[in-house]
Parts: sequence; structure tokens; C-alpha cells
Amino acid sequence: MSGHTVLDPNATDLSLQALVSDPGRHYYGVYPALVTDNSDPHGQGRVRVRLPWAPDPDAAEFSPWARLATMNAGDGRGSWFVPEVGDEVLVSFGAGNPRDAYVVGSLWNGRDSAPESVGSDNNIRSLTSRSGIKITLDDTRGAVTLTLRTPGGQQVELSDAGNTVTASDSSGNSLELAPGGVTLTAASKLSISAPTITVDCGSATVNSGMWTYSGAIQCNAIIASTVIGSSYTPGAGNVW
Repeated sequence: MSGHTVLDPNATDLSLQALVSDPGRHYYGVYPALVTDNSDPHGQGRVRVRLPWAPDPDAAEFSPWARLATMNAGDGRGSWFVPEVGDEVLVSFGAGNPRDAYVVGSLWNGRDSAPESVGSDNNIRSLTSRSGIKITLDDTRGAVTLTLRTPGGQQVELSDAGNTVTASDSSGNSLELAPGGVTLTAASKLSISAPTITVDCGSATVNSGMWTYSGAIQCNAIIASTVIGSSYTPGAGNVW
């Protein structure tokens, strides 16, 4: 493959042709390949690759099921990042045997572009899924931030800039944890439901045009600056 061009699945890469012209040779080093299938019939997380530069790209020998070299793998655990069909990957072969293929990495090219651009300080690290779910690690000095965001605008952000943790959605609802306290904001309605709710604080301030209660209210003490009504007697049935 020359430069960062698109790997053509229907053409032999002339830059590799001389290296692979002998069908019986061993292939040492790493080679570009295209993923043609990612539904491993044996459920081992392998992908099938096509080697366009091979003497006979359509031969079974040059269209093997390749194991993925991941950052961690074990019984029912590990990192799960299976390449998509059509992705360009980098493969190597056990003892140079093309039937024993391993995917050791993935490649961007002239068709599949990178999801980020490198800034002057190279502060951004990110992980982006096919649908646009994105995890971003921003190492900007004084504003280190970890962000999880969906394409629909739902977001969780941990920021050292203001020492905040914020969860928000596309409707305007948010929860913010900050040094000054916790702020819960609802775009329209806030509902709290539990068998028992306990509020423990030194003082509470409620600013509301009207409060409506159903059921009984029990108070140990009431201090009223304004009472609307001709009389008030503590007891069941009073509403204020």
C-alpha cells in the first residue's frame, strides 16, 4: 500500500507484489487487509480478512479467519472491539503462515478518516463508536475533563476545571455536583417517589406560588408571618 491510500479489495498492491509473488513463501512482518466478515462461526471473536495483495486474493489460503490481538482477553472477560466489515486492518501471520492470521491493529486511510484532529498540544484522547457514542479524555492544562456523550445529546462530564461532575440530557434536565453544593434542574417536572423520604437540614427555603398536600400533616412548631383565614386551630383537617 502506498502512503495512506484506500486499500482496494479488487486490486493487487504493486508495492507488495514482489514480496508475495511466490505462492509457497512465508509472510513475515505485517500486512494490510480488509475485513469481509465479523460473524465468527465458532464464536471466538475472529474476523475474516481478505488480502488484496496476495497472488490469489480469493483463495481460501488468503482469506483466513484472523484472531484479534486485544489489550486484554480471558475466559468471559477482556476488551471487546471487533472491527466492522470493510475496515482496513493490519495483520501478521504465525511463523509466516497466511492461514494463521492475527489482527494486530486497525488503520485509517483516504476513505475512512480519523474522528479527531491533532491540536498543537495533542490534548485529546477519544473513543468513538459506529453510531457516535463518544468518550473523550481532555488533558488541557487546568481544565482536565472526562466526557461521555451520546449522539442524542445525553452527557456525563467530570471536570477538574471547576471540580464538577455533571449529568445532563438533551431536554435540559441536569444534575451537578460542585464544591458549593448539588444542583438538580428539571426542564418541566421533578418527581420523587419512595416509601419513606427523610430530609435532614439546618434550614430549608421553599419559593413556590402554591403547595398542595394530600394526607395528614404533622408539625412540632409553626411560625407564620402571614395567615390567610379568620382563624387557625391546630388539629386534623386544617389546611393553610
